Amino acid sequence: MTRDSSQVSQARHDLSRLLAPSAIALVGASSNAQVTSGQPLRYMKEFGYAGKLYPVNPKRKEVQGIQCYERVLAIPQACDVAVITVAAPHVPGILRECGIAHIPFAVVLSAGFEEIGVAGLPLQQQLQQAIADSGVRVVGPNSTGVVNLRCRAYCAQGGALADATLQPGPVAVVAQSGGVGLSMLSFIESAGIGVSYLVSSGNEIDLDVFDFADYLLGDPDVWIIALYLESSTDGRKMRALGRRALELGKPVVVLKAGNAGTARSAASSHTGRLTADYALFRTAFREGGYVEAGDIGELVDLVAALQGKLRPAGTRAALLTTSGGWGVMIAEQCEQHGLSFPPLAERTLAELRHLAPSYAALGNPVDLTPQGYKDQYASYNEITGHLLADPGIDLVIVRSATGSDIGTWANRLVEIAQASGKPVLVNWAPPAHRYNDVKQRLQRQGIPCFSYVGQIARVAAACVDFSSKLRRIQEVPGTPHAVAAPARATLELRGALGESAAMECLRAYGIAVAKGKLLRLDQLERPELEGFRFPVAVKVESAELTHKTEAGGVVLNVNDAAGVTAAARRILERTRAHAPKAVVNGILVQEMASGLEVILGAVSDPHFGPFVMFGIGGIFAEVMRDVSYRFSPVTESEAFAMIQEVRGRRLLDSVRGLPGRDVNAVAAAIVNLSRLITDHQHEISEIEINPLIVGAAGEGVTAADCLVTVKPRCASERAKS
Repeated sequence: MTRDSSQVSQARHDLSRLLAPSAIALVGASSNAQVTSGQPLRYMKEFGYAGKLYPVNPKRKEVQGIQCYERVLAIPQACDVAVITVAAPHVPGILRECGIAHIPFAVVLSAGFEEIGVAGLPLQQQLQQAIADSGVRVVGPNSTGVVNLRCRAYCAQGGALADATLQPGPVAVVAQSGGVGLSMLSFIESAGIGVSYLVSSGNEIDLDVFDFADYLLGDPDVWIIALYLESSTDGRKMRALGRRALELGKPVVVLKAGNAGTARSAASSHTGRLTADYALFRTAFREGGYVEAGDIGELVDLVAALQGKLRPAGTRAALLTTSGGWGVMIAEQCEQHGLSFPPLAERTLAELRHLAPSYAALGNPVDLTPQGYKDQYASYNEITGHLLADPGIDLVIVRSATGSDIGTWANRLVEIAQASGKPVLVNWAPPAHRYNDVKQRLQRQGIPCFSYVGQIARVAAACVDFSSKLRRIQEVPGTPHAVAAPARATLELRGALGESAAMECLRAYGIAVAKGKLLRLDQLERPELEGFRFPVAVKVESAELTHKTEAGGVVLNVNDAAGVTAAARRILERTRAHAPKAVVNGILVQEMASGLEVILGAVSDPHFGPFVMFGIGGIFAEVMRDVSYRFSPVTESEAFAMIQEVRGRRLLDSVRGLPGRDVNAVAAAIVNLSRLITDHQHEISEIEINPLIVGAAGEGVTAADCLVTVKPRCASERAKS
């Protein structure tokens, strides 16, 4: 049974003994310090682990100079962790011994389980049973392990760990791939930023990346999580982690791989075809405290920018440079990423006139020209301070010094930036191989440095976006939605629904539907349609014909009652030929609405929970996949954001004399549909409104067609009754 988000957040694991062990059993430890089974002991001996180490190997009396034990049960004290490197068939038995010895955690570096395919499944199942029998919590199998650089606990293997210069810092690396995790550690460290923890989750037979990231977010010395993710079926857990990251103000920089070719199996509606696994991951990233990276290089850039504690209060940037060309390029790309460069306050400009050369350009960007730093950058730094003090500026971008004065400039910049309370980003001017020690010093102090314009624009925008998320969670604490919505409605949802019943679901939640009447088959010769406005649409009513058009079950633009009768006859002939055994409940007659067609959808996803989808109808939604998503329930502001995200949104605006469309009504429909799927997520699997007709401003919206798919359990209950 899938747990909801509140249950997930309450099921937090205490991983303190795993991540900061005082005694470690090394099962399968080797005298060869270069191989996988010998590396954990080697690293802890060389790099100063202060706890107790107990090698276990029945073939050795001692391993790497330390007394060895024949089996786990022979160890003279209870250990916190067992690092297991024996051959895969022996792992389940070792795990049971760990349970008897009261060892609470095991890190299984051994491979040969489900990752090798069908051949490894029996051992994977045996290992699962051993976990259940022993009560031991397991990392892996097929993991590179767990490292705590603060206490030098290397319950892990990997060549990157042999670097004696690795130092702890504000970053924790959590990865589903051991190789990628080790690379992330190396690249982040190379940028001058310390990593305190490295966790490789391996096959995740027990503990997963979200368990580790959740626990590490609570560590006061960890300011940022670097997460590598390939796949997950626990979207609710991922969303709960994102919410906690925002609550704590700590970003999770995530690199999500394995996105291509992972489309969800097509459902029986457009909504299903427009939904892909990666779309839900991206929606979860947008909703929570995640910042998504495109590759490892960008991940390192984002970690450098976000690992400090200073956050911009808005999008307003100031740029200080000694090169006009660089200033133009940086400002241009930053604006493309949503930043602005407003005029500086008059008081700021007055201060700059006293400090800048007479030929400097004192706008925003501020260009001092190459002659603007002849005093060892003292005035350059002072100008930076005045830009940071400007009340209309949220962050400052500075082009770095380049010559022998660069160290003096950097030291003073750190003081100014830390005193300001606003973030500073540096456009790094020297070649990559020069003054790298100064660059690393800045980055360790929370001042990120980037050589390329695209880098600085992307990370500046990411900083602004994360800060915006933090403000939103503070401004709207716990508000489920801002548009007035009806209370939960009682709906008849015990079987497959025809369109009339589906429309009643929408009507119960405040979504306007096309005026319609369901005619019995014996009413077709003389249909009573008094009060109907022609033309009308004539449709077959059958819960078994979800694609009425494909079955020939729809006729549009019928102009009178006689035409309804003729259209109904044609429809019945076509549908009986298409699906002879389908139960036809009647013929639905609906008034036709005119306006812009959009599509709304809602899905109760078994892994992520309920969500809604919006797209402009026709080619934009189905062919161009021009859609946006949010998890339910949706607020009014989120609904408007969904509308703004689609590329075809301009069709809703007033263009070339055509009236603007009722965007407010669209947003209200999104909010109310999100309430419907939230209230009935255990009964409804999917809702599709296609099309939703959007009238001119003030005219509202009308659902012209609706499909509600009920979950099989509910449908089977109806069949039994």
